[in-house]
Amino acid sequence: MKINSTMMREDLKDPRIAESVRQLGRTARALFWQGTPFAHHGILRHRWRLTRWHEQWEYAKSLAVVPWERSWNVVDVGGAASLPVYHLALEGCTVTTLDQDPELVEATRKFSEEKSLALAVVERSLVHESVDGAGEADWVFCHSFLESHSVETQCLLCKKMSELLKPGGILTLTFQYGEECLVPHAPNNEAAVMKWLENSGLNLLNDEAFVDNECRYSLDGRMPERQFTLGSLFLIK
Repeated sequence: MKINSTMMREDLKDPRIAESVRQLGRTARALFWQGTPFAHHGILRHRWRLTRWHEQWEYAKSLAVVPWERSWNVVDVGGAASLPVYHLALEGCTVTTLDQDPELVEATRKFSEEKSLALAVVERSLVHESVDGAGEADWVFCHSFLESHSVETQCLLCKKMSELLKPGGILTLTFQYGEECLVPHAPNNEAAVMKWLENSGLNLLNDEAFVDNECRYSLDGRMPERQFTLGSLFLIK
């Protein structure tokens, strides 16, 4: 399995990803039976699983590739109340999520207090402001958030996210990719993704360059004619 690449259905057969899918599934079901909603792409509702294969790929690949530990200090950018944030906090990681959505911020704060977790939420934009904890994170991840901004802002965010990492820390980015993406500033070639690398000042994890597998899919039922994909990028400080 290539770690820095666009997605393929076959990726879900990789034992590491399959196991991460199972772990996330267990957390999702536990949240459902506890009456706790979680968010996916900013929409908060009660769910008992991630139903679509590309949703599973996006979250599970991050968990499968990064050798995270329960002692880690983890920062999420733009994903308050999401399943990965809750999952890692429940596993014992110290997690901070940065988000400007008041509903998701409040849901995360309530969940953290009810469960007495090391889960903090900061209602602040990394685009416009700096945040505490520079140079302290073992892992920073950003799921399908970067490409919703202009290319200039994407590059700024990559630099700011890299500054949050300690030496040896890992940055994970997942994103829409392709010429028919639903967001206007999504990358559609390998050079656009490598621009993030250049602005971050980080190195490719395992020295593995980003590769477009050239598979495209109908990922949004509202616009089935739009064929695009998701990509992942793993960088290390």
